[in-house]
Amino acid sequence: MSRCLAAYRATGATLPFRDPRGAHGIEMEGYYWRVTDPWSGQVIVALCGVSSAPGGNWAVVALAAHPGGFLRQSMPRSATATLSDLGVSAGTMLQAAGDHVTAHLATDAHLSLRVHDPTLWPHRAFGGLGPAQAVPGLGQYWHPHLLGARLEGHAVLGDRTVDLGGATAYAEKNWGAGFPRRWWWGQAQGFDDP
Repeated sequence: MSRCLAAYRATGATLPFRDPRGAHGIEMEGYYWRVTDPWSGQVIVALCGVSSAPGGNWAVVALAAHPGGFLRQSMPRSATATLSDLGVSAGTMLQAAGDHVTAHLATDAHLSLRVHDPTLWPHRAFGGLGPAQAVPGLGQYWHPHLLGARLEGHAVLGDRTVDLGGATAYAEKNWGAGFPRRWWWGQAQGFDDP
């Protein structure tokens, strides 16, 4: 990547026809996965927010599930986000790329997923923000990159082990000049009709 393009991406912006999933070199890169089993009603969320600091990157990693109110979270002191494609690593607690997510926060908090038959973002020129993705310096950017997929894997949620074969997934990335004080998630997934 040229220095000029790297400087432009460090403002948070993404040029048209470029992949917005890669890290931008900005203060915060956020990754979010939602696993839904519509037949059992089980929902699992894994997230990782990588933040840059003068001493190096650190992260917030969480694994949550419903029903049951399960939540585990941690703040690893080292983290990396891949510049060229979707990829994030937060110490030994989370590793993810386009086709897999592995989170291990504790012996009773583990997620291992492999993505099959993904339905990816269909637009070539722009990501989820449309033309606004090319505007430098916005407070927050967002891109839903995985709109659905068939999964294989499992989760350990406290004293339960959940088989995720047949579950579906949604994933998005957000990034900006820092962790926002407030935000919302808007997403629909986990239905029979794609």
